[in-house]
Amino acid sequence: MLAIVISSCLLLYLGAATQLGEQGNVMALIIAFVLTLIVKAPFGDAATFALREAWAMAALPMLLMIGFNLLLGFSPVGLLRDKLRARLAAAAEALETGDRAELRELLREGNAPFEPQALSARLLRLVPRADARQIAADLRAGYALMLAVSALPDDLDPARRAALTDQIRAAHEALGQGEAPAPAPAPAPAPVPAMAMAPATAPAPPRSPSRTRLIAQSSLEDDAACADEAEVDPAEGAALNDPAERAVSGAAGDDPAEQAAWAAACDDPAERAAWDTLNVLAGAPEAEVVPAPKTPFVAPDALSNPAYIRLAFKTTAAAVICFLIYTAIDWQGIHTAMVTCYVAALGTTGETLHKLTLRIIGCLIGAAIGVAAIFWVIPHIDGIGALMALVFFGCLVGAWVSTGPERLSYAGVQVALAFLLTVLQGFGPSVSLDTAQGRIVGILLGNLVVYLIFTRLWPAPIVGEARALFARALSGLAGMARLAPARRPNAVSSAAAIESLVGKSEEVLRLLPFEPRAFRPTPESEAALHGAVAEIEALNRAIWLSRDADLTQTAEQLDRLAERFYGPAEEPGLAASASGSNSGSDCGLNPNPCPASSPTLHAGLATFVGPFSRQLKQLQRAAG
Repeated sequence: MLAIVISSCLLLYLGAATQLGEQGNVMALIIAFVLTLIVKAPFGDAATFALREAWAMAALPMLLMIGFNLLLGFSPVGLLRDKLRARLAAAAEALETGDRAELRELLREGNAPFEPQALSARLLRLVPRADARQIAADLRAGYALMLAVSALPDDLDPARRAALTDQIRAAHEALGQGEAPAPAPAPAPAPVPAMAMAPATAPAPPRSPSRTRLIAQSSLEDDAACADEAEVDPAEGAALNDPAERAVSGAAGDDPAEQAAWAAACDDPAERAAWDTLNVLAGAPEAEVVPAPKTPFVAPDALSNPAYIRLAFKTTAAAVICFLIYTAIDWQGIHTAMVTCYVAALGTTGETLHKLTLRIIGCLIGAAIGVAAIFWVIPHIDGIGALMALVFFGCLVGAWVSTGPERLSYAGVQVALAFLLTVLQGFGPSVSLDTAQGRIVGILLGNLVVYLIFTRLWPAPIVGEARALFARALSGLAGMARLAPARRPNAVSSAAAIESLVGKSEEVLRLLPFEPRAFRPTPESEAALHGAVAEIEALNRAIWLSRDADLTQTAEQLDRLAERFYGPAEEPGLAASASGSNSGSDCGLNPNPCPASSPTLHAGLATFVGPFSRQLKQLQRAAG
């Protein structure tokens, strides 16, 4: 028992305080469960044999999954191409109809989930090296286009809106046909270096089509060689190299008056950024990329924040209680109670109860499907083929749910798991209901124990998680505000990371109804937190598009606001769930009274100055 407690607490702590995340829970579960079985082994060799077979049992499905994905899996290049086309379609839809729901959903995804796909395309040599670089550039340009479109004013001139929409639709159609989008002919003048446009001595030459790339183009090295060989008059080359000159000339023809009118009309930074990203998609070279700050593997407060140890202790206590219960009554069939404690425990009470709810619903649905199969299908099965077909269609239901929205996907996993545990009770079909009954009772018992412990012992309100996400987003905004004006448009990764944090904070706030009423904020505080989501979202676009030379004062104000949102450190979520390594909590819910705010802090936030004072004042009210 002591070995179970020590190993479980250690691995759960590592999972909460490092980027291991839920993998730490899985490792703790495996070791704890194996230790509970070893004590039942009649002799040492039996335990050794069982462990060896268990590793083989775990390795076999992993090898099958690797082989299946290598042979029949989706190509990362194809997935990225589909994602880029989806982004273009959402941007065009938002421009045409004004409905930005799909655009907002794609923005909340961020760019981080797709960067490993671009990396795998390069490491596995699925495309040439130059093409892999272009894929990464297209990924950033597609996101920048969505960000720019979402920031366009509602009163944008209809003719200009239609021109931008047509160009996006044309790029979408070209990508669908495996061709390179045509260069954007619409105006995109900018008083500072345009987004992602690197200086060159000559305009980029036409690129040859290639269907193996996200955007069909030849290598950048060949293009540079062609540009070096081209003979261009210096004055003419300088004019052609100017994005404003190229765009205005293409849109307005040779009439100087018309060109001037187009250039004067295009004074919105979001519109300029949209046209510039289309030029990048069409093959314009990308300037130096400003990467987003890296998240450390170990949380900065791993040794000082007691919340990580509390989470590990609560989860271990729940698992040990369940183990003692089913051992005392000698009912090993409900061992899923112990499993539930490890897989359902999360950093906050609301997240944990949400996962418990999904586990119960999925378990009941999967068990119901399994019991129905036992009564009406299994008696008619007389071969392995029919049994495989039954397993396939039963798992298909769970897989369909698990690939849906993240808020419901865990229920799909439980549907399939409960179905398999009910139907597959040995090496052949069985009509016994004992196993199904034990699994269901075990899951319900585990849910009850976890609920009681996580709501009674060091409860962690979900408000603290939302505040930590806000603080991380504000810190990211401060970092972007400190960049030079010419580099801000190239900080697409930072803007995407902030947008992702905004989306996660909104998802966290949606889980408030799962918490007990005593842990929820007041309606006024909840409304202020929802308002903070919109304000940070607006600030992200405004700072990314801002061409002001000095935003240092704004950055300092954002840093102070981030400190306000962090507040006293309280139960954080898992570090690997991108929910922050620190956490603030609502002062009314914190068992330790909040310290009085320092006069210096209030003095710094009493009056906001600069171009974003309205948003900063709203965020100050939300911070409390």
